[in-house]
Amino acid sequence: MEIYWIENKQRKGPISVAEIISLLEAGDITPETKGWHKGCSKWLPMHELPALSSYFHPLEPSEEYPELPPIPHDLPADAQPPVAAIDKTTRIFAVPAPVLRLWARVLDLLIYAVIALSILRLCSVGFHQTFVSPIAWAPMFLIEAWLISRWSTTPGKWLLGIRVVTFEEKKLGLGTSLTRSIQVYIFGMGLVLTIFTPIMMLLSWWSLRKRGITMWDQRLQTLPLVTPPARMERILIAAVLIFILMEAIGWLFMPWMPDFMAHIESMKGQLGQTFGS
Repeated sequence: MEIYWIENKQRKGPISVAEIISLLEAGDITPETKGWHKGCSKWLPMHELPALSSYFHPLEPSEEYPELPPIPHDLPADAQPPVAAIDKTTRIFAVPAPVLRLWARVLDLLIYAVIALSILRLCSVGFHQTFVSPIAWAPMFLIEAWLISRWSTTPGKWLLGIRVVTFEEKKLGLGTSLTRSIQVYIFGMGLVLTIFTPIMMLLSWWSLRKRGITMWDQRLQTLPLVTPPARMERILIAAVLIFILMEAIGWLFMPWMPDFMAHIESMKGQLGQTFGS
């Protein structure tokens, strides 16, 4: 379903229902903005458009859905089904959801860290400086790209009801998924460097809140879809898992702590020599 809307007395669009909902969530358009899609006889406020009825007027889970009338026999072969025939049993929205997406990202990072550290400890590998460098996180984003191209989600995203698809709500190809993961790695996580990560995450947060979409999703025309509402039990499970995984990382990294602290002191000495001279 493609939707047009009026902005500054000019017609805009068409874009998909998911994109319109993203604009609504970002505040770029309002429920009173005039819109139109196939099947409407005139321009209507967004909150009156039939295609957005499940967004503005969600059905209660306990409410029984009325049976649809039979399709008329006199319709031409290429006729579109009536708007009333849209399935409302599953509501999937494209929303900014920065908090949910941050939790999903943190959960994925911690799961990867625990698995990687466990493998290194089982192989009796000694500490190396690459373990705390951006290179150590690169495989995680390659794995993420493969998971999204295969199932449109990752463990953290799956737990919190998030899928990544195209604007047409189709599965991402491996190339697009890989490009997206690389851009998230660089522009979203700042290569997981202590200095740059908070800065890049704040910029991404600002972009998401202001425009309703991140820079990489806008470039690649990809879209994280959230199945609302995020159930409280899933959020609690995510919080407990994050705590357990952080404790596991501390335990797994503990034998390397003396070497790690020596590495930090060496780095401080090198920086002191560089800037002192």
